[in-house]
Amino acid sequence: MLVKFRIYPMTQAHMSRDVAQVLEILETTDLPYELSPLGIRLEGEWDEITDAIGECHRALVRQNGRVITTIVIDDGGPIGVMDDEPATDEINRELRRAVPVET
Repeated sequence: MLVKFRIYPMTQAHMSRDVAQVLEILETTDLPYELSPLGIRLEGEWDEITDAIGECHRALVRQNGRVITTIVIDDGGPIGVMDDEPATDEINRELRRAVPVET
């Protein structure tokens, strides 16, 4: 299972300290993760992933008071691939729109 998640503290604009704290929590797990500009990607089993995200969420709530957490789950696909492009390409074809070409 692949998951992308984001945690947004609502009390501050700069989040580098919060992101560092989340990464420190993830380092205590055995889950492979990847930081990107749009969130953090995790790979693992349901219980492990939800436990890890829950711990990150609760830590930032304690620190900031209010946070918003979003989670995107990709279950049943090939491990290591979380890509929305094939689905959006197919939708564009259905709508008879040009599919973007990568350069």
